[in-house]
Formats: sequence, structure tokens, C-alpha cells
Amino acid sequence: MSAKFDKFLAKLVEKQSGGSSTANPVTWDDVTGKPLTFPPADHNHEISDVNGLQSALDSKGTVKSVNGTSPDSSGNVVLETGGGSGGGSLPSASANSVLYFNAEATTGGGNDETTKFLLQPLAGETSIVDTAAGNPAPVAITVNGTVGIGEEGGMQIDGKYGSDSSITIPANALDSEIFDGEHDFTIDIVYTADSSATGRQVLFGKGLPPGRFDFILDPNGDLENGSGPDLGSGWPFDVKVRLTVEVYKQGDSWHYTCFRDGAVVASGTWTNNIEWRQNFQPIGSDGDSRFFKGTIWAFRITAGAPHKGQPFTPEPLPWTVPVVTGAWTALPLADLKAKLETLT
Repeated sequence: MSAKFDKFLAKLVEKQSGGSSTANPVTWDDVTGKPLTFPPADHNHEISDVNGLQSALDSKGTVKSVNGTSPDSSGNVVLETGGGSGGGSLPSASANSVLYFNAEATTGGGNDETTKFLLQPLAGETSIVDTAAGNPAPVAITVNGTVGIGEEGGMQIDGKYGSDSSITIPANALDSEIFDGEHDFTIDIVYTADSSATGRQVLFGKGLPPGRFDFILDPNGDLENGSGPDLGSGWPFDVKVRLTVEVYKQGDSWHYTCFRDGAVVASGTWTNNIEWRQNFQPIGSDGDSRFFKGTIWAFRITAGAPHKGQPFTPEPLPWTVPVVTGAWTALPLADLKAKLETLT
């Protein structure tokens, strides 16, 4: 039946087309009843309708965070505005500023290529080791006596005469440009001194010849370096405080600035800038008869003196290796103009 029907259709087409078995072409203009427009209609497609779409989506992974905010359980990231440059908020821009994404902005900090020695044991850790990012390998230290890590972190030192509870940095163990008498350096000590200790306490540094380098805390709150410089008064006990000492050369003379929590408390001419690195340097002791009682939360030595007498806002602990994450910021139009001019 099908074969006969097909033969019939072929003859019918041939007759209608003037003897040819192929139908005559029809132009668009010859089509009657066609609509004047073809408006698009809403329609949906399943992911499976598009070849390769699912595998492409799977390879993209998931959003880890946006401006420091992680996705919620549904995978959405909710950002507030007007709250600053971090913490999940976008900064608000005034009429004289624009929102600008700084792709080079970092989070964390305090432990970078200039960091040459760093001790900051955290809660739950079991060993005290140098974690400075600026060293090819950790500086080997010796932990003496009863020094331990507290429940909240930090190095707990119960120093007293006749009991060497301290940490020792061996001679010549630090970077060759640290304490060499020729390069700027900075010492940061975040500590809590116990007011029940008797006599003078030493936070750091050797108190024996050649050249004293011990940081001595008196019971009345005065702080001094054994070689002579005054490091200010009013240093508290039983609270966490940050001591920062910068030693730097300006012109032909050496200077120092002592900061307490970023505020300048003392400055002057630094004398006796000899090569201390040739001697061992104790933390929590002067290597002889003076000791420290309390907690040293973090101890850091860095190359250079970035502040040189100017107050600063200390970065929070723990000090970490900075990570480039980018951040939104409100950029004044004048600064934007300056940036654009650098591109032309």
C-alpha cells in the first residue's frame, strides 16, 4: 500500500510542476498569510538540552567568598553597604568619591619578607618555634626551664633567680643584617608582666659584655635599655601591652624610638650600636641574674624601621603572612584622577 501511495504522490507532484518530479521553489514574497512580526516567547530549557553545559558548570567550582563574606547554606552571598571596606560590607561612596576595587589589597599581615624572627605560639600548639616568613629556614632556639604555652597561647615564663626559665637565640643565628651594627631593625614584644615578681625584670637581651642589650622593666613601671637609653615610664603590669623599639640611622647618627601600643613614649640618640648578633640573646632573661615573670604573647624581630618616630596603629595578633584578596574601597575622585593619569 505504501509503495503505491508514494508512486501516486510522485505523479501528482510531476503533474502540478509541469512534468518535473521536483516541486517549483516558492519565494518568501509568494507565501500568503504570514505574520508581520515574530515576537519572542518565554520558554525554558533543561540543562541537559544544552550539550556540555553541566560539565562546564561543574568545572567552575563554588564561590568561596565575596569581599570576605562566605556563601550561606543556599550558596548566596549577602553584602551590606556603608559598613567599610571589609567584614562583608561595601563602603559607602560620597558625592566626591567612587567605589573602587583594589585588586592588590591584602588581608592579614605582620609576617612577611622583612620578618627575620617570630615566636607567637597559639592556643593548642605544643611547641615554640620560629615561624618568620623572611627566613629560608627557622632559627633554631633553645627553650630553657619551665617555659610553656598557656591555654590562651603565648609563652608562659616564671623566671626567678636560680631557675633559668627563658628562651635562647644562639649567637650568629639571626639574619646577617640583624643586630650587625649597620642596618635598621625593629623589635616587637607583646607581653603581660606579672606584678607579683620581685625586683627588676628583663624582657629580652643579654646583660653581659661586650655591650649591654637588655630591656629592663622596673617595679615602678620604668623601662630602659641596659646600654643607657630611656624607654619611657608608666609601663603597666598584669595587662597585655605591645612594646616596639625601632633603631635606625639618619644621616651619620643612630636614633631610636620606643612605642607603647603604637604611641611614641621615648626617642633619642642610640648609642652603643655594636654587633650584638655575635652574642647569644635570651628572651625572658638577661643571661645572668634578672628574669621575667608573666606571658610573652609574641616576639618579633624585623629588618628596617618603617615608622621612624611616627605613631602607628598596630596590626592585630596573630601576625600572619599577608594574602592578596582584593577589597572594595571608597576612592576620592582626586585619587581616581591621579590613577587614570598614570595609565595615559
